[in-house]
Amino acid sequence: MMPALFEQIKNEGLEQGLEQGLEQGEKKALAKVAENLIREGMDIARVCKMTELSREQVEKLRNGVLKH
Repeated sequence: MMPALFEQIKNEGLEQGLEQGLEQGEKKALAKVAENLIREGMDIARVCKMTELSREQVEKLRNGVLKH
């Protein structure tokens, strides 16, 4: 019984880790797209609409882009 329980816990942990990794990857990809749109001169409201990022997130990205 213990090996089966261990296997179940291990599989659940792997699934959770995979989901978290995919979510983080998606966030990074959206941030990169937002940065590119900002560099092209797109206004914040439109970037928010295109990426579904919050205004606060886009403004932080814009501040980072403008510093470089």
